[in-house]
Parts: sequence; structure tokens; C-alpha cells
Amino acid sequence: MGTSRLDQVAPGQEFEVFLGTDDRIAVDRELVARDVDKTLLGNRRRIRFAYRVKAQNLNDRRITLHVWDQIPVPRHEDIRVQLERGGVQPDETDALGTLKWKLMLEPGEKRSIEFAFSVEHMRDARIAGLPE
Repeated sequence: MGTSRLDQVAPGQEFEVFLGTDDRIAVDRELVARDVDKTLLGNRRRIRFAYRVKAQNLNDRRITLHVWDQIPVPRHEDIRVQLERGGVQPDETDALGTLKWKLMLEPGEKRSIEFAFSVEHMRDARIAGLPE
């Protein structure tokens, strides 16, 4: 229980509010691959990361699940990040690296989203914030 402030909303107008986690939706995110490209492209190195997000609807009714994830956004011109093709393509992407999926899950249904991205940088550069 708690209190919060809501902006004024007109009757019938949609708005978003976070009410906490739902124990009847199970979500798991795991790093399934981290590969360093053995062949260098000039003086550059490429690292590929692949993730799997598994969701299961434990409700007794159909739900709409919005899944948001993110890929790195480089702040230096010598670093390139590219989203690679995965299983279920995101419904939306933006310049900040946000990936959004909208899933309809029937009662008891399990779904997986897999995506990968590569980071290309100068061989001797140290890149902070990448998974080990």
C-alpha cells in the first residue's frame, strides 16, 4: 500500500500507471551467447551478444504483455552497434536502443524472444558496460 500522485486525466483518456509486479506472469532474461569474432576487420574487433527472454502467462485469462529491452548506444564515433536479426522482430525500436514487443499470451502459454546485437570497436579500446 502506498500513495502516489497522478496527473489529471479526462474521462475516457488512456494513461499508464505502474501497480507493481504480477506474480502470474513469469519472465526470465538470459545471455545465451557472447562470441568474439576471431578474424579482425583491419584494426577492429567485433563482439556478438545474444539474449533470450522467456515469458509465461500463469493467469487464467488471455493477457497482452509489453516487453521492453535495450541494446547499447555508442557515445563514440569509433564504436558501432548493430541489431541482428532474431526470431520475433521488435514492434518498435528507437534511437536510444529501446526494443519493444507486444505479445498476446493465452492462459498457460509460453513464448520466447531472441535477439542479438554486435559491437564493433578498435581492437585496443576498452568498452565499459558490456556483459562479461
